[in-house]
Amino acid sequence: MRILIIGGSGFIGPDVFKYLSEMGHETILFNRGTPKLEGASCVAHIVGDLRRFGDFKDEFKRLDPQVVLEDMFHFSSTDAKTVISTLKGVTKRIVAISGTDVYRAYGKLFGIEPGPVDPVPLTEESPLRQAVFPGMKGYDKLVVEQAIMGDPDMPGTILRLPPVYGPRSVMHRIYFYLKRMDDNRPVILMSRHLANWRWTHGYVENMAAAIAQAATDERATGRIYNLGETESTSMIEWVVNIGKAVGWDGEVVISPPNRLVEITPFALMRINAAQDIIVDSTLIRRELGYTEPVSSEAALDRTIDWERSNPISAYYMGPQFFDYETEDAILFRTGSEDKTYH
Repeated sequence: MRILIIGGSGFIGPDVFKYLSEMGHETILFNRGTPKLEGASCVAHIVGDLRRFGDFKDEFKRLDPQVVLEDMFHFSSTDAKTVISTLKGVTKRIVAISGTDVYRAYGKLFGIEPGPVDPVPLTEESPLRQAVFPGMKGYDKLVVEQAIMGDPDMPGTILRLPPVYGPRSVMHRIYFYLKRMDDNRPVILMSRHLANWRWTHGYVENMAAAIAQAATDERATGRIYNLGETESTSMIEWVVNIGKAVGWDGEVVISPPNRLVEITPFALMRINAAQDIIVDSTLIRRELGYTEPVSSEAALDRTIDWERSNPISAYYMGPQFFDYETEDAILFRTGSEDKTYH
């Protein structure tokens, strides 16, 4: 099969290329100039901008892709409509990368949707957001989904990704805790309102394998799939698992949120932690037979190795997040209401 990939050179894209090549498929790369990825069976690399996507229709016809995999990062509804109108009569299906932030529960997590928390796990049929996140208008995956699935003349597939961790991640999702362990901090402080909060994640190679499978399996036509790990650990379990993987013998101390305002990332301090974001990925496993090629243990080990080889500065996250003097002062003020976990 020949697959046109729009973008695909950032975080998840290289692993998607790897799996498609291993499966024996050919790829066409369309982006703003990032070189062809090593090891990919790339039959053509088209350099261009989405704003001029229609200019390349004749070239797309000549290359004859059976499936189009849309951009792995920003992709607006305008972009989606441009891609659809350009590729009608050229390709059989568009596979769009979305996320779990389309669910109403995600809006309730950040306080932009009213009402009590939504039940979890979230399935593909769970209620979707009505509100738009501030600053996200134009790049809201919800309207991209509507564009992709709303055209009767262009079949689509939607893949809703969870937060993804692993090598190349600009989010460095475990670094906040790993650095403290590598710095031999005897204690890691965690806000009580975060400790038991659960959020489904996905390892980058496993998410790429699911994308490659859905892109090349015709049974995915017209379907929407949640992606994510089968186990959704709490924040405290997440930190403990990292500690076990690196042989850290310290402890986690759970304290009231007001004590940790100075050292906790703002985005986490302002969530409604009563709203878990646990996602059910049963459907893609049942319909397409998807299973993770990388175990959770190996995924964490590979992420740790990459984080250690690619450290980020304290300034990147905010210097206050690694202010150990402040943390020690908070620990000195701890009382009987604090809890300790090893």
